[in-house]
Amino acid sequence: MVTLGQDQTLRLRNLETRQQIGDALRSNGAAAFDAQPAAKMVATVTEDEFLLWNYDVDQWPGIACQAAGRNLTLAE
Repeated sequence: MVTLGQDQTLRLRNLETRQQIGDALRSNGAAAFDAQPAAKMVATVTEDEFLLWNYDVDQWPGIACQAAGRNLTLAE
């Protein structure tokens, strides 16, 4: 589920727990989602940016390692 805050940020929430997933996403209030059930991407627009967010938490460790250019330790 996505909610829009008074500050125009978007928040992704787990439908079962209602807990927020990650930090709020910068936005001007506009967002687009991939319609495929397996896709876990959301696009937001700010005054000067188009941002693409991957909210598949299972992919985050691999993405972090790729951004670091190495394998990260469990503590990292």
